Amino acid sequence: MLRLLASSCHLGTKNLSYQMKPYISHRSTNGIHIINLEETWQKIKLAARIIVSIDNSKDIIVASSREAGQRAAVKFSQFVNCESTSSTRWIPGTLTNYNTKKF
Repeated sequence: MLRLLASSCHLGTKNLSYQMKPYISHRSTNGIHIINLEETWQKIKLAARIIVSIDNSKDIIVASSREAGQRAAVKFSQFVNCESTSSTRWIPGTLTNYNTKKF
């Protein structure tokens, strides 16, 4: 958890959606929402358990449409030996019709 804190994973945004409310611990004086790192750590452990339970690593897709997460997605996919589709644009049918030609 210290690495999450050191990498500023606890800093959210000024906008808060209703889906994120359970994961926010409080709001700072400058209006930035602070993410609950304990809840984040529990979700990371859950994701790790799910990834480990998958037999074939090629069945895993790592996706990040935000520029800040693309490098992390590519590095993680290399570490796990799975496919990375981190780009700002998704081709229609990428997940549902994967037999189509790549553009």
